[in-house]
Amino acid sequence: MRINKTVVGPLGADTARASKLLASFADASKLKNCTQREHCEGELLIEFFPDDDNRDIKTKQLAISMGQICRKRQRVVLSICRALLRSGRFEEARILCSISLSGPGSAQRYQLAGEIEHSLGNIQEAEAHWKTAVACDPEHIPSIDSLRSLYSKRGNTEQLRECEDQLSQATAGLILSEDDLRALIVHHPWLPLKRLGPAHDGGYVLMQQSGSYDLLLAGGAGANTLFEKDFCKHYAVDGHIFDPTVDRLPDECSRLKFHKLAICNVNSSSSTNLSTYLRDYRNVFVKMDVEGAEFAWIESISSEAVEHIKQIVVEFHGPFTKRRLRAIAGLTTTHALVHVHANNYARNQRVGSSAVPLLLEATFVRKDSHVSLKTNTMPFPTRLDYPNIPDRPDTELNFWPFVSSESNLQ
Repeated sequence: MRINKTVVGPLGADTARASKLLASFADASKLKNCTQREHCEGELLIEFFPDDDNRDIKTKQLAISMGQICRKRQRVVLSICRALLRSGRFEEARILCSISLSGPGSAQRYQLAGEIEHSLGNIQEAEAHWKTAVACDPEHIPSIDSLRSLYSKRGNTEQLRECEDQLSQATAGLILSEDDLRALIVHHPWLPLKRLGPAHDGGYVLMQQSGSYDLLLAGGAGANTLFEKDFCKHYAVDGHIFDPTVDRLPDECSRLKFHKLAICNVNSSSSTNLSTYLRDYRNVFVKMDVEGAEFAWIESISSEAVEHIKQIVVEFHGPFTKRRLRAIAGLTTTHALVHVHANNYARNQRVGSSAVPLLLEATFVRKDSHVSLKTNTMPFPTRLDYPNIPDRPDTELNFWPFVSSESNLQ
């Protein structure tokens, strides 16, 4: 694939130029060949960041521009950080990564921040980032392995043994059986489905339940709030949006209140697990697209709080592990999984003779005692689904656990 290098140049304050850069960067990211993709990304970065005294300023301006125009800002920021790190441009990578860590985030981000600090010789800072990554995700193997290497070089026997135990548990958690996937068995919706939001990335399918909602809680804003605005208008309800990576909502809406907070497993000055909101309402709709933090959030909410959620749409970010699937299984004690859609941005994770998408959009509905659940027998995608990346074919899910038959249920 040829990348048109004329679309990139000095940024200045021109967000249109940044937008063109990201479009070219997105073209490069679609390449299946890793070496070819990294080469294209490298070309873009070398041309975009000229070797002059204003490079750090331009890096910061790029991050600000991306926050305004790119829905999946974090993925693009991390891709650029990695390319800068590979090119030996550690200070630029550090500036860009520090902006992406404006609030509690995914283990992936802290792992990368640790790699950058380690490359700069800041060992204590690197260790702190890797510890934070493991705190975000106790099964994050790259961060555990980085700490293990660090403690091995230091000769810290006790800490090394602890890391090796963690690594052993995390590795074992990756060895899945098909039985582990029972948490992802889809049930036939007992009421009609509908789609809200844009046709492609950012839109979600939900079940049209009887009765009303009393609140919308949305984790992750991105570059548009079309789903949230559609939901508030359709159900005449107010909502809260949480996202630590942007300073304001891209689209103003009188019914939506913005909070610069991360969704995770604790409540603090920079994060929330939504427990204070769920406590005061009984029929809440939750939308969750928080780049991997959804598992820690699910584990942290009480059974009473879960009962107050009428419906959830969530994008799960793999890889799936035994612990993550146990968290989903806990959710299915009160909620039924009634719809799934594979985000075609990512591939599938093989599990025995089955598979699970590394990016999976899922709809959970609070169980009704008057309804007898039946497993789904229809393949995905449905007529309500659209590919997240429009020019790629959608990913088919026509196998267990997403589609069941009498033969594989016995």
